[in-house]
Amino acid sequence: MDEKKDSNENLLKDELGLTKQIPEYVPRYRRIKKKTKDVFVAKKEDLSLCFCSLLLGIVFVILFYDKTLGVSYFIFVILLYTLFLWKLKKDIVFKWSFGWFLTIPILALSLTYFLFLNPTLRVFNYIFIPILIIAQAVLITGLSEYKWFDVRFLSEIGFSLVDRTFNYIGKFFKVAFYSFKKTSKNKTLDVIKKIFIGLLISIPLLLIVIPLLASADQVFYSLVEDFMIWIENFDFETLINQILLAILASMILFSHIWSYSKKIRNTSIDYRENKKSKKFEIDPVITLTVLSIFNALFLVFIVIQFAYLFNGTNQALPEGYTYAEYARKGFFELVVVTIINLVFMLISIHLKPKTTKKMDVSLKTMLTILVLSTMVLLISAFLRMNLYELAYGFTFLRIVVQIFMILLFVLFTITLVKVWNAKCSLLKAYIITTLVFYLALNFMNIDLFIAQNNIERFDNTGEIDYRYLDSLSFDAAPSIIEYFEGKSLWLVEYRTSFAEYKERLSFYIEDNNSWQSFNLSKEKAKKALEKVKSN
Repeated sequence: MDEKKDSNENLLKDELGLTKQIPEYVPRYRRIKKKTKDVFVAKKEDLSLCFCSLLLGIVFVILFYDKTLGVSYFIFVILLYTLFLWKLKKDIVFKWSFGWFLTIPILALSLTYFLFLNPTLRVFNYIFIPILIIAQAVLITGLSEYKWFDVRFLSEIGFSLVDRTFNYIGKFFKVAFYSFKKTSKNKTLDVIKKIFIGLLISIPLLLIVIPLLASADQVFYSLVEDFMIWIENFDFETLINQILLAILASMILFSHIWSYSKKIRNTSIDYRENKKSKKFEIDPVITLTVLSIFNALFLVFIVIQFAYLFNGTNQALPEGYTYAEYARKGFFELVVVTIINLVFMLISIHLKPKTTKKMDVSLKTMLTILVLSTMVLLISAFLRMNLYELAYGFTFLRIVVQIFMILLFVLFTITLVKVWNAKCSLLKAYIITTLVFYLALNFMNIDLFIAQNNIERFDNTGEIDYRYLDSLSFDAAPSIIEYFEGKSLWLVEYRTSFAEYKERLSFYIEDNNSWQSFNLSKEKAKKALEKVKSN
């Protein structure tokens, strides 16, 4: 009864508003919790990464803004390596692997901006080097779920290229803001505010005092006048562009490296073990039939090649055909057929089912014949292009195509090994071989090679394409200047063109004379030009 009476009394007090208020600390606790639950806490290593990224962003502007790529590219790659390895030294293991092997092509291709001037390769390297750097970073940090020779590894590169580069840019500002906020606890912010107020007070006083002092002393007046002229001529637009570029570069660098330090993975990939789906296979009889037909066809074609092309005579050529025309007519068709054969062989190898030993040997034999036949096609195409070059001269595209054919020949050799050795990893061998060939293409100084061979052809035939020769990069300048300087007096048709060539070279050297744009080929061309002028 007493409890019921107390309950009724409490209800009556509630209605009259006589109950005690909720203690003050309850809402205050809730306010504090609301304020502190989203507080961003930056670690010391994040602050240092933010600062280093900002410094590297400033260096980026110094090296590249309004500058032609030269030694600056190699310097930046070295600095980027230094920052990356320093910040992630706890997360990476130094051991021999393909990831660390990529250091060689990355540094080698970066050096090409210092050594050569070929515009096509410079554009390709500008795209290819960052991709190699990203691939290496993913591999050495162990954040890739797939092996580097797995096709799915391309998804890791794509993720890093987009997500790591741009998705964590906001962290840069959070860390920077936290650092600024932290300094305010030490009363640094109050000092900055007071300095700013002092500057605001000083400006109107300076506007009054400086003109008076300038009127009182002529020397001081001249100093003020020079300063005002400097302010008037100062390029504030360029300064703003440089600041914005430095900040953008800093944010991208921070975002990318920060994502590795936090071990962020590609969440779009399903890492759960999936049930192995049934592998699609091609019936061995179908494969054997197709291979037999292809091999018979190529056998006839090879006989024709030996009759008309490999024997080095003009006998029995179709009427109205020269060797050069015969070579040009079928070259690209042979290359296309070669690529089709490669694709067909890869499919046959990958989708080959388990079968009897006799059938397996038959398939391997037919694949071997197809590989050897295709190699003959490649040799035929190579000889055709060589004949065409002897007739019409050497160009960048023709040389690159020949190198590509040599690469295909090596890839077919690897494929032949795979036919008889199932343990051989095709994609792994293909990637390494292609990378080596690409490095060789970059370091062969292809424009100088083209110029020298066209000059040699000119000595033998008296024919040369002056316009194409002049269109080559200045990698070829020393050879061109040395050869044609004395001959331009009697080569009337080339005299004007050669003079314009030297004028363009002189302008290029003067326009790209900063230390950031230093290039070895440009320096050699400059010395060759100075030698001509001194004679």
